[in-house]
Amino acid sequence: MLSREIFLHNLEVNKEDKERLEKFLKSKGLFIHNKIKSKIEAFANNDEKIKYTQIASTYRYDKRIRLILYKYISYYEEYLRSILLDNFDNNLNQVFWIKQIQEKLEVNIQLERILEDLSFRCLIDQIKKLPESIKSKLFLYQKHLNKNLNSVIVLRNAVMHNKFLLFYLGFGVCYLNKKPSGSTLRHNIYNLASFLPYDVAKSFINDIQGCQNDKNDSNDTKWDLPEQFLIDLNT
Repeated sequence: MLSREIFLHNLEVNKEDKERLEKFLKSKGLFIHNKIKSKIEAFANNDEKIKYTQIASTYRYDKRIRLILYKYISYYEEYLRSILLDNFDNNLNQVFWIKQIQEKLEVNIQLERILEDLSFRCLIDQIKKLPESIKSKLFLYQKHLNKNLNSVIVLRNAVMHNKFLLFYLGFGVCYLNKKPSGSTLRHNIYNLASFLPYDVAKSFINDIQGCQNDKNDSNDTKWDLPEQFLIDLNT
């Protein structure tokens, strides 16, 4: 069992942060704090103390990224629903409907209601089955389309289940246009951006970049994000 003594060993905590540390240990737990500390220790010098400001900033940075991802994944879900409604609400007799939609259409349930209740995975499955004439307008980069869409599902689930994204190892592989493929958080951010309309994607990338900025006020722990955790999208 992880003890407070192990976590507090070699940890530098400012006087003004001691009360904050106790508060967040109760609300967020000892495990995640120690996990962040261990990651920082991996690249620190042997005799170097770990600062609580680094742990707090890493936690906050991850949460900021998760909230931004939630916002744009939600946008993408609504965007996909709108494509189906705008193109097919007045023309429901199609051969490409997935089972979860077709069965409800057959009992006269409105497409709008069906899509509202449809899981994100099923929504993606339906998008995959659209005619090429529509998919070619939606997706500028068609190669590895289904695999990249599957990776969006994995990313969405990680966000919705509040995974600690900076250290998460379960992301799907993304095959990016003019960039190396991979399964890091950075790859998955680029992958989601590739599915968004251009202006929205641009705002998304800017918002992710902004997560690294010092937005703390005087009542917050000093912003002290270790550069090793930085997701730099300018490179």
